[in-house]
Amino acid sequence: MACPIISAVICTHNRYDILPLAIQSLAEQDIERDVLEILVIDNSGDHQKAEFSKQTYAHLPNLRYVIEAAPGLSNARNIGAHAARARIVAYIDDDASAATQWAREIISAYDTFANAKAVGGPVRPIWLKPRPAWLTKTAETYFSIIDRGESSRELNPNEWLAGCNLSFDREALISAGGFDVRLGRTGNSSLLSNEETSLVDIIRSRGGAIVYTPGAVVDHRIDPSRFDPSWLKRRIAWQAVSDAISDPNLSREKAAMAAAAHKQRSYIRRAFRLANVFYSRKHVEPDDMQEIYDMVLMLLCKES
Repeated sequence: MACPIISAVICTHNRYDILPLAIQSLAEQDIERDVLEILVIDNSGDHQKAEFSKQTYAHLPNLRYVIEAAPGLSNARNIGAHAARARIVAYIDDDASAATQWAREIISAYDTFANAKAVGGPVRPIWLKPRPAWLTKTAETYFSIIDRGESSRELNPNEWLAGCNLSFDREALISAGGFDVRLGRTGNSSLLSNEETSLVDIIRSRGGAIVYTPGAVVDHRIDPSRFDPSWLKRRIAWQAVSDAISDPNLSREKAAMAAAAHKQRSYIRRAFRLANVFYSRKHVEPDDMQEIYDMVLMLLCKES
């Protein structure tokens, strides 16, 4: 078999009900089969189920199914990068589906932008329940919804790509150290993140271009459990934890600024804001989001 150009990696954890949709979307890409290899990294705890799932896809000649015992999304992504045979390693989530032209558009972006070391595209939400009325544009970032326009372009340092639609030049990914295993999800025990942005920052600091291409579309199913405001509050709190791990110096600066602003408020105002953050269950206001983030960061950095 000829060496493929792009390796599409799906990291999965106990989601055998929706995994087939992700695999099907990759099997139906509009490029030649020998150009694309599909890698499934199964990080589930039940090895019997994982082995059964592996056999289910034995008929796909360009699919390899790897069962990985060590937990953690970052670890699974690193396993996929080292197992990949192609020069481009592209990740989608097990609850996502790639448009038929996805792989072709990613390859085209690397060919167009000579210094491209990471490429991603739009992430369109599939709402499995009606979109919550309280979900603002600001909060959308926590749901990995991405739309950066209709033109292919190099992204600015303050722009990011979503991990459910993100590819790398394999050599650049590995030489940068891969995904930080201190970050990223591990089962359902935490909502740690930043593993993608930390890796992208390293690649960018080495002169690599980070490129957005609108044709590389991924549709992402939004789990109804995330429609509960308490999930978003947890997600924001874990974002503060992730930032403290990945960039402790900047986090200490942010915590000091938040502490200074906090001390300027009256005791009544502080109590009111805390009560609103922790006991408001019907919606999440933008001020609530910032308050949660600041409080967690102050605790982590021992600012009060």
